[in-house]
Amino acid sequence: MADAAAQPRIGRVGIGVILLGSSFGYAAGVVGPAAAPLSRDFDVSLSAAGLLTSVYFIAIAVLALVGALVEERLGIAWSARLAALLMGLGGVVAAVSPWFGGVLTGRVFAGLGTGLALIASPVIAGALKSVLLLGMYGGGITFGLATSLFVGGELQDAGVDWRVNFGISAAVGLAALPFLLGWFPEVPHMKHVGLGGLGKTLKSWRFWRLDLLFIFINGIPIVVGAWLLHYLTIHHGLGAGAAGAFGFLLFGVQTVARPVCGKIATTPPVRLLLASAGPVLAAVGLLLLAIDRSSVIAALAVILIAIGFGAPYAIAYERVQDLFPGNPELGLATALQGVNLTAIVVVPLIGAALEHGYGREAFVGLAAYCAAAGLANFTRRAD
Repeated sequence: MADAAAQPRIGRVGIGVILLGSSFGYAAGVVGPAAAPLSRDFDVSLSAAGLLTSVYFIAIAVLALVGALVEERLGIAWSARLAALLMGLGGVVAAVSPWFGGVLTGRVFAGLGTGLALIASPVIAGALKSVLLLGMYGGGITFGLATSLFVGGELQDAGVDWRVNFGISAAVGLAALPFLLGWFPEVPHMKHVGLGGLGKTLKSWRFWRLDLLFIFINGIPIVVGAWLLHYLTIHHGLGAGAAGAFGFLLFGVQTVARPVCGKIATTPPVRLLLASAGPVLAAVGLLLLAIDRSSVIAALAVILIAIGFGAPYAIAYERVQDLFPGNPELGLATALQGVNLTAIVVVPLIGAALEHGYGREAFVGLAAYCAAAGLANFTRRAD
């Protein structure tokens, strides 16, 4: 009887987790369509407008450094609720601020909320023992990102103020809150890990192998998503509308691939295949974009990249949470540092390469990283 009564509550909390993922994706993508009109309104350069993305990921990185301790103090339930509030507050502040500094402040709030959500959401999925939910959370991220770019572009074409999309971003974050109130699944108390245990893990090949995979599923999609449209317009000669369709295809396929692959990752052979073949598929897709300029090959390449990004998503999260037995929050917080570093450093480096005519070489370099991640994770050793 108790179990039956608990089932709807599990569904409610799961919806909240998926909305937290969607809020992250929407907040990550909201700046792109707004960059040009925002720079005109505040009389700042496009580079300055790009700071709205930089401070967002810097805030995520800062929160990740102390996230495990914060979530231990607050508890997972209140951490998730605070994440929704901060992401909502950040969108509201950015939407209404009459000063550029105020918009930056809003992005900091949104980044802090996202940092909390990135640690709390997978832990909640683990407490619910739902690999499918973990994949749907990842699908929510890509769906939110794709929707943010699409809606923002449509609003801009219609002459609607860029602030409206920031308001929508706030609404998505706040929409998660009602689903996160009330009953919560029980999360075991976090086991303390000393500096010795942390250092031992960081020196192990297992950590670096998993971190390569974790950056692959989280960091590399951010890099590719940031520059795919520009690359296709410059190197493939596609129009903005066609390039935008390819961008939506990239995130749309990932939205499906993440939960589907999480659902089928039930046996060691399948998990091995997804963890190693997924990065290789993405590498092949990136190489195809670098060596061929036809639209048909570009569509095939984007699909391969998207499936590759989505295939090992749930597996990577499960393995990272097991890095420190009894302390999944620390595993997530540690692995997120590489993702944040990728977003902060590699995104502008790829942009500089594109600006100086080295776009193909940049995509070949990304393909090499993906192939290395797949090779490193081609192991039957249990994680």
